[in-house]
Amino acid sequence: MAREAGFDIRLQATEFAASLQAGQRGEFESYLIGWSAASTPDANQTSHIVTNGPFNWGHYSNPEVDG
Repeated sequence: MAREAGFDIRLQATEFAASLQAGQRGEFESYLIGWSAASTPDANQTSHIVTNGPFNWGHYSNPEVDG
């Protein structure tokens, strides 16, 4: 189904600590990690998408999102 939509998906299963290290080094095109179980969806997302957030390993930056 993904291929028909034009996506070439390759998954790489990795031991958890090694995946965190690779993520911090930016060795990914897309990185998926488990849900943190924070009490609100906003608390789960914010640290991943705000400029200079602790888990913003993709270096996403958008002043509107930061607001």
